[in-house]
Amino acid sequence: MIIALPESFTEYPPDKLLQIFTDHFRQTYGTDCIAALHHNKRKTNYHIHLIFSERTLLEQPIEKVATRNMFYDEKGNHVRTKKEILDEDGNIRKRCKVIHKGEVYERQIFSIKDKRFKAENFLDTVKQDYTNLINQYVQDEKQRLQVFERGGMYLATKKIGKNNPKAAEMEADNAKRTLWNQTVDRAIVTGVAKSEIMQIKKERITDRIAESVWIYGNRPNLLSSIIGTAIAVLELLISKVLLKTLELADKVISKELEAEPENTDFKEQKAVPEESRKQADTPKPAIPPRPQPSPEAVSYKHLCEIYQKLQEQNKAIFALEKQRSDLEIELSDSKGIFKAKRRSELSTEIAGLEERISRMKVRLSQIVKEYGYPNAEAFYKAFHKAETAYGDYQDSLKNWEQQYGEKPQSLHDKLKSKKQDIKENNMQGKIYGIGVGPGDPELMTLKAVRLIREADVIAIPGKEKETCTAYQIALGAVPEIEEKEIIPVVFPMTKDEAVLKESHEAAVKSLAALMDQGKTVAFLTLGDVTVYSTYGYVHKKLLALGYESVLINGVPSFCAAAAKLGISLGEKAESIHILPGSYPVKDGLKLPGTKILMKSGTKIVDVKRELLLTECPAWMVENCGMDGERLIRSAADIPEDAGYYSLIIAKDREEQ
Repeated sequence: MIIALPESFTEYPPDKLLQIFTDHFRQTYGTDCIAALHHNKRKTNYHIHLIFSERTLLEQPIEKVATRNMFYDEKGNHVRTKKEILDEDGNIRKRCKVIHKGEVYERQIFSIKDKRFKAENFLDTVKQDYTNLINQYVQDEKQRLQVFERGGMYLATKKIGKNNPKAAEMEADNAKRTLWNQTVDRAIVTGVAKSEIMQIKKERITDRIAESVWIYGNRPNLLSSIIGTAIAVLELLISKVLLKTLELADKVISKELEAEPENTDFKEQKAVPEESRKQADTPKPAIPPRPQPSPEAVSYKHLCEIYQKLQEQNKAIFALEKQRSDLEIELSDSKGIFKAKRRSELSTEIAGLEERISRMKVRLSQIVKEYGYPNAEAFYKAFHKAETAYGDYQDSLKNWEQQYGEKPQSLHDKLKSKKQDIKENNMQGKIYGIGVGPGDPELMTLKAVRLIREADVIAIPGKEKETCTAYQIALGAVPEIEEKEIIPVVFPMTKDEAVLKESHEAAVKSLAALMDQGKTVAFLTLGDVTVYSTYGYVHKKLLALGYESVLINGVPSFCAAAAKLGISLGEKAESIHILPGSYPVKDGLKLPGTKILMKSGTKIVDVKRELLLTECPAWMVENCGMDGERLIRSAADIPEDAGYYSLIIAKDREEQ
């Protein structure tokens, strides 16, 4: 089995990778294996060969003994009589064989092939399994892998290896394929049937490609136009379905269910017959416990929120498309030299709308990816599964109420039952990943302060609150935080992926346990929670498990540092690049514009050397907004004993 790896895996020690992959196979399938890791000849593809046996060595060989003389011809075929292997002189022909009675004619030292490895779904299972394993060690989100479903609605994108001479051509090809995939996502959100999407893909892409190859031969440049036509057809179908849906929605009139008449104390009380009283005195059978929702049913509310976001995004796209269509009609009607100015204005407006629509389509596909789903199809599978589970839970709850609930039910009891349902459906707590800013408590946002005050539990990244920087910052703005329950969450300062994975899983487990108790958790993190924050890993895992995790942004440290230095980070067309200072920065410093190096303290000697070599103007702020703050205004003055919270801002080299 050959497994392609992201190019970034070359940074890992080969022995470690081989150990991880082979150990994983042994633990998962209980079969020994060996592996080899290398590039191809052109250094464009980094991959691993995983070799395993479908058979096992028997402790004792199985031997079959001949019960009579057995005869085999030159080809090794068993024949019935000796005459069939004799020549004209009555001698046994060459390469023919006789096995005498009592001799071993067959010996098996291996077991039969394991049926698991011959199952149709084995390859798909291995693909998914090792894709998940690889993604645990991917540092760049863009390099994350996903198992592509052959024969599905989506088009596979090609992996571009290092130094590939056709990289530009392949990137353009992938861009078109990605655009088709984004359109498929939107079609699914709109409600277009899978069969209709598959039909367009077959007729407009698969068949057209086959036809093109047959007529013109292999001409990859034609693929773009073929996919473009298919996208146009699919977008037309999306518009038709969406229009029909909106028309139906306009015709639907919502009605409240008629309430059942309530029993009141003013109704005449009828005498209870003696038999009924006796039955009432008879002990009732034990009532089974009230039905509880499954994990899928619990996740339904969270998935509904994602579903709503997708629908709102799709409606917004459709509104812009309608606006663009109206402008295009006006443009086509604007004729004559006196309307030249208006045509120019319309063309500019249409181009602007096209760009906005394109960005919003990209955003539509990104929504599900932010919650751990590779595409819209995968999300809707999970959504419909949760929807079914929630419906089953509601049905079982209704049946339980009908069988064991009190009858008749008063208005007070109904309200009480409703409150119980709400409590059960909202039993799960919530977690906020809160950025507390760079150091100065006065830079904390009002929202962060409010949520910290409202939280039941405060989670801190560290062993003790006295040494946790984020906690001490929050304490300055919210003194009452000292009265709250504090949960330490330890994240070791290491790049060892195995250690980091273990710590992330432990964090997720402890935080999930708090939310299962219905508690609201505020997880404090320094600076902005979206910039090199460890909570980002925990956030994704919690969302994937169905928990509600919300990111609350804070003031980023680089913005505060620039303000302290009195400099601007970006002006006019100047680019801004954010780089992790604890990793090699040589290539990053070559980028045009402003370079921000975060957490440079651990590699400050290497960073300073590269800054001096590039001769870039550079500034450093150490412990921004905290005790021990230092402002350094040149690369030469950067101290080699700078602490962990050291941020460097570098500009392009000034021309003499």
